Parts: sequence; structure tokens; C-alpha cells
Amino acid sequence: MQNLQLADGGKRLLAFIIDALILSVVLGILFSILSTIGIFGAATALSGSDGEISDAEGLGMVAAMAGAGLGIQILSLALQIGYFTIMESSERQATIGKSAMGLIVADENGNRLDTQKALARNISRILSGMICLVGYFMAFFTEKKQALHDIIAKTNVYTKLS
Repeated sequence: MQNLQLADGGKRLLAFIIDALILSVVLGILFSILSTIGIFGAATALSGSDGEISDAEGLGMVAAMAGAGLGIQILSLALQIGYFTIMESSERQATIGKSAMGLIVADENGNRLDTQKALARNISRILSGMICLVGYFMAFFTEKKQALHDIIAKTNVYTKLS
């Protein structure tokens, strides 16, 4: 086992902010691309009309926009879960933000997470964010500095010591 110390909540928060910024840029680019495609699709659909759309066409457009919004939410969630799962189960054991802060994610014995354990941890993050982020803030107050998703998955975030 490496020379590890439980990470404090402040470093974890900064790492999360770095990762959130990275994901925001990627999602912003994807959203821009999907929005552009949607705008061109709507313009194409309306180009053959006389400027007025029927109730059925209007309802269809609203349903398409709602479906696109739901699709973007699902894509965003999948991207976030995938990013954290892949990075935390890799040899690096950390996302870009965690690496920048000198942190790694491991099981309670300091061992690297397998993909299933990392996936369970990151799906559990949804619960951590549900009630005003209380599950995340638990890392500031629990004995092992664990957030709710760490407790559920039996993981810890460590600072790597030289």
C-alpha cells in the first residue's frame, strides 16, 4: 500500500470544482452542437410552410424540444458518471481535478478500485447531491472524511504523501 493520508474536504472541493469546470466545457460544446443541429432541423421543417404552423406541428415541435432536453440531461449524466468511473478506476486512480490536488480514490485498504466499485461510487454520487449537497458536505464532518457516496461504496479519497 502506498503512503496515504485521508484527504481533507477542502482539497476534495477544489478537485471537484476543477472537474466540474472541465465537464462544463465539454457539455457546453456538445450542447452547442446539438442545439445547432436542432435549429437547422426546425428551420428545415418550417421552410416548406407558409409561415404558419398547425397545432399538430406546434405540438410536435414542443415534444421534440422536450425530448432533446431529456436527451441532453441523460447524456450529461452518462458523461459525468463515465468520466469519474473511468478515471478513478484507472492506474491514475484520480480524475484530472483530483490529480491536480494530489488526491487518489481507493478502497478502504488503499487499493485501486475496479470498474464495478468505481461505478457504484459514482452512481451513489447522485444521492450525495440530492438534498442540497448534504451527502458531499459529509466529507467535512465524518471521522474518515467520507462523503455519502464513499460510505455507500466503502471507498476513501486519499492524499498521496511523498
